[in-house]
Amino acid sequence: MKIGILTFHAAHNFGSMLQAYALKNYIATTFDAEVEIVNFRTSVQKDIYSVITKRKGMKYFIKNMYSMLEYIPLKKKHEKFENFLQTKLSCYDECNTLDEINSKHYDIVIAGSDQIWNVNTNDFEWIYLLEGINTRKISYAVSCGPNLVSIEEKERISRNLSQFYSISTRDNATKNFVKNLSNKEAEVVCDPVLLMDKEKWIDLSNEIVLDLPEKYIFFYTLSCNERMRKIVQQISKVLKLPVVVPHNTNQHDLFMKSNRKLKTGPIEFLNLMNNASVVVTSSFHAMLFSIIFNKQFYIIDGMKDNRKKDILLKYNLQSQSIDDTLNEEIIKEQYDNVKCDFSDIVMNLRENGEAFLRRNCNDEHM
Repeated sequence: MKIGILTFHAAHNFGSMLQAYALKNYIATTFDAEVEIVNFRTSVQKDIYSVITKRKGMKYFIKNMYSMLEYIPLKKKHEKFENFLQTKLSCYDECNTLDEINSKHYDIVIAGSDQIWNVNTNDFEWIYLLEGINTRKISYAVSCGPNLVSIEEKERISRNLSQFYSISTRDNATKNFVKNLSNKEAEVVCDPVLLMDKEKWIDLSNEIVLDLPEKYIFFYTLSCNERMRKIVQQISKVLKLPVVVPHNTNQHDLFMKSNRKLKTGPIEFLNLMNNASVVVTSSFHAMLFSIIFNKQFYIIDGMKDNRKKDILLKYNLQSQSIDDTLNEEIIKEQYDNVKCDFSDIVMNLRENGEAFLRRNCNDEHM
């Protein structure tokens, strides 16, 4: 059996690339199947994650000016992502047309995970709804993000969803989105990173050694703002721990006192997560890796995001979400006295995902 996975595998985003790695790894080691990532990469997506962008406008001009100042470390970072694509995802030759994908003669094509059904992202393409792909189609833990779509887009999404053999989503909001547009019942399953054992993630993280403080706060966000910066600085002051960040997103974290690791690729990200004393983040995947690695973590505005809220509420982790003011006494008490062990949560979250893949990726069900 031959299985292809279509996802945001080539986005230079830690969560995107690691979830693709996890899904491929899990299926390849669990089922008697040849599994590969469909190496679909558009010129738009490549430019989004390039060191110097070709996009026009003042925002991109400023980005390019900063990138020129930090060109060497940012180029190294870019190379680490591209190296991960080749060495860990085995993505070499690109596959960028429908004919090329169909010529692979997959028995199953899996769409997902990540926000590949968010039509408002810059790198969205209809191929992520497996439009025109001639084989059994399933989705695994897809998300649609904020589902603001036009009537024409709704009709096109509905047509494509109707051709899926089985659909699973990453959150209840996307499940309802699927139901409303296609009348199909979707199943909510865990993100692929939870399918891989903690030990395997640790082994991957230990492939490199970083020069790090003995104890530190790992702060990761896709886009920092002034409120986030103040929260991180406040936690740093309370716990008397330095802050390590994997990149600069804008002026807020650029001017925050921290240890910057700009040459950070997916493996370095795992290393920073695994060795951290505390994780502060607004990222869904960083929250999941905190749970996998049993880290004390704080998710900024976690209860205001459906993906994060679903998990925080289900496992009574609301206290890890900073939605309003920070309670310094609780932060200090948790750091001094609470030993985190989320292994039962990981096992529980994993069950639906494993069951869904067993039903849909076995030869006996073909």
